[in-house]
Amino acid sequence: MRAASSLGWRFFQLHGSTEAAFPSEEKAKELAMGLDEKAALAEILLNLQAFFALNNDMRKASEQSRAVVPLLAAYSLKRPCPKRGFRSISDGMTAGRA
Repeated sequence: MRAASSLGWRFFQLHGSTEAAFPSEEKAKELAMGLDEKAALAEILLNLQAFFALNNDMRKASEQSRAVVPLLAAYSLKRPCPKRGFRSISDGMTAGRA
């Protein structure tokens, strides 16, 4: 699953086209859904959102966005942000402000 997603991203970097990346990302999405890997699924959905936005398909990009919101909300409440130790991503955004 992670290999398929990484491969899709590498295709995009190599060719500069999202068309080569879509099949790998879609396969990774199916695998993540089948294995109930919510963190991996959120990452894949964000990649797909970016690819759809780059293709000017805002309808599909917003579908990915709506699908990822509950996954990110549940994930950020359960685990600390890896590099900073905050409880959620929003805590890290306000930490540097006075």
